[in-house]
Amino acid sequence: SLRIASLRGRTVVLSWWATTCPYCATERPTLSEAAAAYTDADDVVWLAVALDERSTVEPFLVRHPYTPEVVLMTPEAED
Repeated sequence: SLRIASLRGRTVVLSWWATTCPYCATERPTLSEAAAAYTDADDVVWLAVALDERSTVEPFLVRHPYTPEVVLMTPEAED
């Protein structure tokens, strides 16, 4: 699980997305390309916050890989 404290002092780029969102499908390739350009940058973290359930997100990512680290929006994350 991701700890917010581990991000301290780093630039964090956040993207919220859902598997059924047409706009998200349009921006996903651009965000993946941008995130790939920063894979060696320790001071930049790319996070894609999925609004769907794990059971939906995992098979989706098999068909549509995404370069940013994908995290799930869980009830615990909302606190």
